[in-house]
Amino acid sequence: MNVKDTLIEIQKLEETNRILRKENDNLILKIKELKRQLDEATDENLMRIEESNRLFNELFEIKHMSMWEFADKYCSDKDMEEAGHALARSFGIGGQII
Repeated sequence: MNVKDTLIEIQKLEETNRILRKENDNLILKIKELKRQLDEATDENLMRIEESNRLFNELFEIKHMSMWEFADKYCSDKDMEEAGHALARSFGIGGQII
């Protein structure tokens, strides 16, 4: 191999090095974007897990309440009145007055 061939080989290697650095920079950018997306998805997943746990705990509490505790916590006076009328109708009392 002579000097001319060596210089040509060096130029090829330098060009290959530039190409590889550019590809490496592109890959680094892709990795950063994927990491950002993963972090975003992880945060969203954690929020959903927290919400699920909160709802599970609320359901657990509701299942272990008496109907009176439930009514006090979740029903308005109007809801209770409507439920009372519906219960009376289901027993056949409190029909319409003519």
